[in-house]
Amino acid sequence: MYDNDNPDTTKRNPALTYTPSEEGGYYTHYVEYKNPHCTQDWVANNGTASNPRCTVPRELPAGSIVEIHGTYDAPNRQVDIMSQGTKDLPVFVRGVGENPRIVVTMFVKGTYVILENLTFEDEDGDLSGGRGGNIFILAPSSYVALRHSELIGNLSRDWGSGISVASWETGAIADQIVLYDNISRNHGQLNPLPGDPDKDFSGIVIAGGSSNVWVLDNEMYGNSGDGIMINANDGSDGNSIHHVYVGRNVMHDNLQSGFWVKSAKDIIFSQNVSYNHRPAMNNAGTPGACGGSQYGAERVWFMYNDLYNCDYGIYISSGNSAQRPEENMYYIGNIIHNIHNSHSKFAASGYQNSAIMIAGGVNHYIMNNTMYDVDSGMSSAASTPFYISNNIISNIAQSTGSHILLELAIDPDRPLDNWHIDNNLFYQNGDDDRIRLESTGMSLSEIQTARPSVCVHCLTENPLFTSTSNNNFHLNSTSPAINQGTESDVYQTFQDLYGLNIRVDFDGNPRPQGGVWDIGAYEYGSSGR
Repeated sequence: MYDNDNPDTTKRNPALTYTPSEEGGYYTHYVEYKNPHCTQDWVANNGTASNPRCTVPRELPAGSIVEIHGTYDAPNRQVDIMSQGTKDLPVFVRGVGENPRIVVTMFVKGTYVILENLTFEDEDGDLSGGRGGNIFILAPSSYVALRHSELIGNLSRDWGSGISVASWETGAIADQIVLYDNISRNHGQLNPLPGDPDKDFSGIVIAGGSSNVWVLDNEMYGNSGDGIMINANDGSDGNSIHHVYVGRNVMHDNLQSGFWVKSAKDIIFSQNVSYNHRPAMNNAGTPGACGGSQYGAERVWFMYNDLYNCDYGIYISSGNSAQRPEENMYYIGNIIHNIHNSHSKFAASGYQNSAIMIAGGVNHYIMNNTMYDVDSGMSSAASTPFYISNNIISNIAQSTGSHILLELAIDPDRPLDNWHIDNNLFYQNGDDDRIRLESTGMSLSEIQTARPSVCVHCLTENPLFTSTSNNNFHLNSTSPAINQGTESDVYQTFQDLYGLNIRVDFDGNPRPQGGVWDIGAYEYGSSGR
């Protein structure tokens, strides 16, 4: 906004000098720590290419444009930024020139600041160890964006995760934060040895005191924790973290999971790709889930995600006595495939490796998902109410696995108090489908005979996907899933809560296309399908 050929100078801070940059645009502060002619902090100099500042000023007035050149270090191993930006005069902090890199921890507070094109990495430039950099966006702060940046750790990293949003001050809030188009990788040890401490270093951490956070189009991989962790870590009722949107990110090859949430409220995971998360043999705390939740999260939405090559697709752990259980969890329109136990033993129980495994909580809504080539489809050892509709569950890989397994005993005379199962399609290569309610395993026809109110309008037929060998789970024109679904109330619930209509399929096509909803993640009839 300050880089027009003929800028409106009335939209600049008159107290600052805007100098044309060699890279185009303008700067108000030129920083080059390694330049032997750089000026120390106590000298009143905003810096130029010939006479740069050594460090970034702590306080940045509205309209500041800070260019960081070369390797940025500091004697105290950190840089503190307090932005005074406004909506009309935001502050920019940019990495500019050849190989700008930051090898210290950056702490950012304040208002209306955009941090961009920054590379944080360890000092020696390899992954074996050494000092390095990362960033904390700390409360009080609002309208802060980090974009087009890369954060690279190392295998023995001891200084934490790549990107953190947090509050360290009682009552202070980090609000309206955007993390866009960043890479955060290789933070911590992926192969811990027996006795090694559990270092949960993640690509991104959203901690207590954070609200209205958008995490968009990032890539997180090779971290000893999760791709992204949302964690109040305070035993609260979820109010200390709320309204976080995690969308269109790619998370892979992390030790713990792709994405995880603890003790938070109104969290949306949408259109993410998560894969290759496998449990560590020496760490029982890593189930190897593509994503999941625990410790009393409330209103968490897992929507339109592509999840594969993990031990679990979505893993919902139980809460504990100090916190309420998971409550009102939604699983809508996901594609979950190639979910297999990476260890030798598969235990046929409510905790078994599944596309969706739920250990506890209250009210789980599982709608319009496609699950294919999984050890089990949907499994649970919880007595919570389940609402399971419009799902395709096909090709269970384990002989003792199930399409649906609800393990805990429920009063057989009142199954609808806890089980609402309808309009699902099951397939098992021509063999009987496997549905286990309580301790009894039955086929769909046996279920419908024994309990006519359970699995109403469910089908046992080949869904006729376009090409499973290419992971193309669109429906062919003769698929029995077409026009056999029903609209769930959860779509209206989302619109009432957030003002957005999510009555779409995995491709974003409106539902329904033919007057009646289709079963599964895709709607047939749009885009030529």
